[in-house]
Amino acid sequence: MEFENLTSLRYLRADGIELVGDFMGLFPKLRWLRWRGCPPHFKPTNFHLMNLVILDLSDSGITEDWEGWNQIKIANKLKVLILADCALRRTPDFSSYATLEILILRRCKNLVEIDSVGDLKNLKVLDIRMLRG
Repeated sequence: MEFENLTSLRYLRADGIELVGDFMGLFPKLRWLRWRGCPPHFKPTNFHLMNLVILDLSDSGITEDWEGWNQIKIANKLKVLILADCALRRTPDFSSYATLEILILRRCKNLVEIDSVGDLKNLKVLDIRMLRG
């Protein structure tokens, strides 16, 4: 896929897609990324989504060791992080997400440890329900 001409893109739905390549300078205005079914191996480079506000990685095989966490830490405007139905055993380090207001960890069946959530001073909603609904 070629994204060079999508400089005004604000919403990207990439469900089940494997993103590969160098994303330097792409998606400068992207505010919402829905990437359900995100692969457990992170292949994009320079995936710095500076203006990202909403990130939905639901139904993904990602874990707390997923390489994408390091790239997404750059999103210093992130307010909503949806990780429903993910393979997390423990939460990744959320300390870089100072603006996070909503964190959804619903139905993460393997989740046994929630860490660094206390550092999220702006957090208003924490959803850790295990049942559907």
